[in-house]
Amino acid sequence: KRIKQYMSVNDFMEVFKIIKSIVNAYHDSKNLNIDDYFTDLLPNIGMYLRVAYRKSGDATRNQIINWMDELEKQKYYENYYLEDIIKNVRICI
Repeated sequence: KRIKQYMSVNDFMEVFKIIKSIVNAYHDSKNLNIDDYFTDLLPNIGMYLRVAYRKSGDATRNQIINWMDELEKQKYYENYYLEDIIKNVRICI
């Protein structure tokens, strides 16, 4: 809900911060790979991340790229769905 609010006012840095926080929270809680609710959220998260990347300025894009690079180094936290959405965002680059 909050992501949609920030999208509507073109605050893509906040959109990115929320997405990153969600992913990291699930990873930190050790629920990233076992929580069906998170898995169900991933298509929407991927869509919002792609839009944020495409529509944002250079500073936000660079932060998104750096985060995706870090996820890649960590093998996407061993989550195939997360890997898939990140690779789809990379297609935009």
